[in-house]
Amino acid sequence: MPFSLSRPLALLFLIALTLVGPWTPDLAACGQDGELEALLREERAEAALLSRRGEYRKARKILQQHLEDEPEDAQSAALLARVRLLAGDLERAETRALEVLEGSTQMAARRAAAAVLCDLWIELGRGDEALALYEGGSALLSDQDFP
Repeated sequence: MPFSLSRPLALLFLIALTLVGPWTPDLAACGQDGELEALLREERAEAALLSRRGEYRKARKILQQHLEDEPEDAQSAALLARVRLLAGDLERAETRALEVLEGSTQMAARRAAAAVLCDLWIELGRGDEALALYEGGSALLSDQDFP
């Protein structure tokens, strides 16, 4: 049998496969991530509904639990800023919205946080800051961001 380069490589591959095991994507984890994100979306929708009904405490509880479990959940953080604004907790609303705007890479969360800040600053008579954010962040904001 003549020597060929492919035979030693195939043998090496079989040895490595035996030692390490075959690579297969972790489909269960992929499915769990999708299920988790779907659950978070449902709970965010519930929190938004509760806040529209004036049940701010219940909405905050849901969103704060999200953030305890996943501190980087910018969408829940932005929604929490909106809930705090609606509940009249203006200082915390501003702090949370600024954190999202400055620290998140998720465009939807940044837009939501910017919209909260614009609404908040207008309510506080700081229209110049709201206008500057709107004009400076035109890529962030669209008319649909304002309820």
